[in-house]
Parts: sequence; structure tokens; C-alpha cells
Amino acid sequence: MLLVIGIFACFMAFFALTVSRFSLTAKEVEVVHTIFGFPFMRQRVPLEKMEELTDGVDPQMRARALLVASDETTIVWAHRGTAEEIAWFRDALLRAAAAQKDW
Repeated sequence: MLLVIGIFACFMAFFALTVSRFSLTAKEVEVVHTIFGFPFMRQRVPLEKMEELTDGVDPQMRARALLVASDETTIVWAHRGTAEEIAWFRDALLRAAAAQKDW
């Protein structure tokens, strides 16, 4: 029983120390998830390959989120964000994608 509680405590500590960073550059959207500063998952979507940008629901977290999709991957961002926060991220991405196409 103590082993189960110890494993659960470690899992919760890792989950609590996980940091996600959302980056928007002139060419791509990137999300990097880190634990103790070490990246363990990185997702990128080039703006020219972005196919869908929706204010939707993440089925795993069962929470409202911003979904950035391409053929290769889907980035899920802003879990449990307010409608205003998700709209701000969506508008910033749309402006960046429009600026990319103007070149």
C-alpha cells in the first residue's frame, strides 16, 4: 500500500512541476512541456501548414482549449482558459498566419 501511495505522490509531484511554454514566431507555433527544466515533449506547427484553428474541447482533459491542427500534429493549448484568453490566442495566431501569407 505504501508503494502505491509513493508512486502516486511522485506522479503528482511531476505533474505539479510540469511547465508548458507556448511560442509564436513569424514562421511557427511551438509548445514545449518540461519537467524540472528538461523538455519531454515538443510540438511544432509551421504557420503555412496550419489547417485548423478552433476554440474546442480537449477530449483527454475534458476542458475547453485552443486546438491548432496540421496534417502532422495537433497542439492543444490553454486548458480551462477563459473565453477571452482563448479568443486572444486565436486572434494572435490568425494575425501571424495572415502576416506570413503576405510575404
